[in-house]
Amino acid sequence: MRVIIRFSLNGSNRRQTQLRQLIRNRLENQGIHWTGKTTSTYEGDVAETQIRNAVRDVWTAAATFPGNAHIDHFWMYADHGAPNLVAPATAEALGL
Repeated sequence: MRVIIRFSLNGSNRRQTQLRQLIRNRLENQGIHWTGKTTSTYEGDVAETQIRNAVRDVWTAAATFPGNAHIDHFWMYADHGAPNLVAPATAEALGL
């Protein structure tokens, strides 16, 4: 499943804040990687379980972060991608 995640931070909102690094690590541990286009856009083609784990891990890290930074907004989009990127058995089940 294709996923795109964007977020912004308030508080100490410089590029290399500890919270930003924690979030980045949690996303990348689940196969969702920084696109290199903006400081807070991450994409991946991963299983639904990895998406669930990433979102849980991000919010856990944010909730327990001891600094003054916090998530201002968190945006996520997920879809099955282009039909030619979906496994044949899945494509057939989806009617693609």
